[in-house]
Amino acid sequence: YTCGDLFFMESLLEQAKQELIKIAEDTAGKNMLVFVGLPVASRGNLYNAAAALANGKILGLVPKCCIPNYNEFYEARHFTEGMQQPVEIIFAEGMQVPMGSELLFCPDSMPELKIGAEICEDIWGPSPPSISHALAGANLIVNLSASNEVTGKDHYRKNLVEGQSARLI
Repeated sequence: YTCGDLFFMESLLEQAKQELIKIAEDTAGKNMLVFVGLPVASRGNLYNAAAALANGKILGLVPKCCIPNYNEFYEARHFTEGMQQPVEIIFAEGMQVPMGSELLFCPDSMPELKIGAEICEDIWGPSPPSISHALAGANLIVNLSASNEVTGKDHYRKNLVEGQSARLI
């Protein structure tokens, strides 16, 4: 939220992209799957996205689906609702990656683990992406959240995640 209208600056978007590539490179040779949030410009739109990184590569980008535009939230000013079906996008020169909310990720070292991702407000919506993830076989859901600080919100968020986890078994 602190970036505000800086999301419209090419320098911010380009630097976020370059830093994500560096973080991805740092995962090479390490047994890890990392999720990082960043703004992604593609096809004339700006998306709030979660990038999945492993083995030195960007495995995919999961765009936020539910863009809040009420009370103190004004994300629709900057971001476009993400696509569900994955599409190949050109992330950087010579680098194509899939982007879509229906992506699932499986670490090489643990093929039985299937991970879905969603972003913050997605879990608050009437049909969270985590439902589709679970129905597609995901057994772990990550939710990247950087909400503004409101007293008691951490407890509310924890209860919301616990409830969704129980519902999805």
